[in-house]
Amino acid sequence: NGNGAGIYARAGATIVIDSCVIKDNTGRIENCSGTGLWNRGSTIYINNTTFSNNRAGGNGGAILAHGDGLATKTYIYNTTFNDNLTGLINWGSRPGGAYYGRTGSEGIMLNCTLYKNTATIGAPGASSSDGGAISLHGEAKLNMISCTLTQNIAGRDAGAIIINDGCFLNIYNSVISGNVARRNNNEIMGTYTTLKNSIIGDKVFDNGGSEVSGQAFDSSMMLGTLANNGGLTQTITLTGSGNPATTYGMNAGELQTLGTSLSPAVESTVIS
Repeated sequence: NGNGAGIYARAGATIVIDSCVIKDNTGRIENCSGTGLWNRGSTIYINNTTFSNNRAGGNGGAILAHGDGLATKTYIYNTTFNDNLTGLINWGSRPGGAYYGRTGSEGIMLNCTLYKNTATIGAPGASSSDGGAISLHGEAKLNMISCTLTQNIAGRDAGAIIINDGCFLNIYNSVISGNVARRNNNEIMGTYTTLKNSIIGDKVFDNGGSEVSGQAFDSSMMLGTLANNGGLTQTITLTGSGNPATTYGMNAGELQTLGTSLSPAVESTVIS
């Protein structure tokens, strides 16, 4: 069926991907999806890995996690997604430039960077797509902790994340800013489940999910560029004095407590 040009994981597998680079895979069939990794009914652990320049004819430029009655779990730690693309073959509705979670799939993104991923930008008069970085569909679930999403582009709505009805997205200690949608909602479209200590666009949110008055975030001044900052993957640092993402972010103890509440639990050395 053309899915999973890089890795194709079928039902019942348990896979660990550690310290890898998954790049330059191309789905040359119109509906080819999850070009870096297709997960259909497997449990996959990804750590210290880069997904770069994966180009899907269909959905999910880097990863597509598809449940549809099968336990499909994708746990992603310390990983960077950059320059992945959907809609390579034929412009249309091709959501999720980096990650497309659908039909009951479950996932965690922890300490991840999603940068310059693109969901279809159609020619004038052609269909375009939603969720430049992430698309959730069909009761998919995703926990996002300490992630940075910036400069992702959607050809239609939701430059960073599209959350379709019935899906669950919990956002903790993350920065989602500086993304672009050609029509509506540069950052997020849809209803998230939880929002704590995070930045969305120019707005700063506290531990209770309330907007902090008198605080504003400017991605052009308060985020660096994708670079080698000491880890195994390229990341984006917070910049500028008085950066509210630092001031209102979660501390190590709070992150460790959150880590123990997740399933599977995340070790304190990984989450803090």
